Amino acid sequence: MHTQYRVGIIGCGRVAKMHLMGWRALKNVDVVAAADINKEVAENFCKQYNVPKSYTDYKEMITREDLDIISICTWPSSHAEITIEAAKLGVKGILCEKPMCLSLAEADAMIRACEENGVKLAIGHQHRFDPQNVLARELVKEEVIGKPYLIVCRTRDGLLNNGTHYIDLMRYWLGDPKTEWVIGQVERKTDRFERGSPIEDLCMGLICFENGTRGLIEVDLPDDRIPWEPTIYGSNGVMIITQGKVLILNDKEKGWQIIEAPPQKDTEFSEMIDWIEGRREHR
Repeated sequence: MHTQYRVGIIGCGRVAKMHLMGWRALKNVDVVAAADINKEVAENFCKQYNVPKSYTDYKEMITREDLDIISICTWPSSHAEITIEAAKLGVKGILCEKPMCLSLAEADAMIRACEENGVKLAIGHQHRFDPQNVLARELVKEEVIGKPYLIVCRTRDGLLNNGTHYIDLMRYWLGDPKTEWVIGQVERKTDRFERGSPIEDLCMGLICFENGTRGLIEVDLPDDRIPWEPTIYGSNGVMIITQGKVLILNDKEKGWQIIEAPPQKDTEFSEMIDWIEGRREHR
């Protein structure tokens, strides 16, 4: 007999709906409550999506509803506080939206609070579950383009906002290696914000991973003529990762090979349940 998990959502904006649908896809999960500091927003969310109870105080929600798991869907400036307080209140798992937080000190405090209280903490880098990214990881491991030596990724709208997904994906495609060193440059001449936090006007970073592969991330650089698809260069070929498929150029066949990515059954939500129940770690 499966345990039935009680889940609450904190922050009732656009991302909250995605978390709600993700949890509701699982048979042994009940989304029982949602919280937002704006009472009207919380009430409207719960009414629209048939969530039983709304709150303006997330700590009261966790305690009164005896929650097992929470999804943190707020802006990043509040992620650390909510994670730390929720861990102290006894939840089993926390799925926190990216970016994890706004500083290394906050990240360390979040990890420490969850370790001290036996709480499973995962950050919502959902693109690790996209079929093309799962396929790319497998193909890199199989060395279909030889040993990877460079990954190039480009995106818009801030390093912490979209850039963090691509830095995470670089590590995922390579099998999550450690980082040896980083060189970066940022520029901020305007008063630019994203989800309530200041962001750079443009930036780039060069990352060297422990296996020698280097990752180049460019965010908001001005030339839109450069292709946006992530590209992995290897000792024996090139891999381009695009929606639903991976393109390969190597010495095995003439021209580009197009490999369709098979659908994936696992999600960031199902793996949280598996992690709590000890079947596997969350990717």
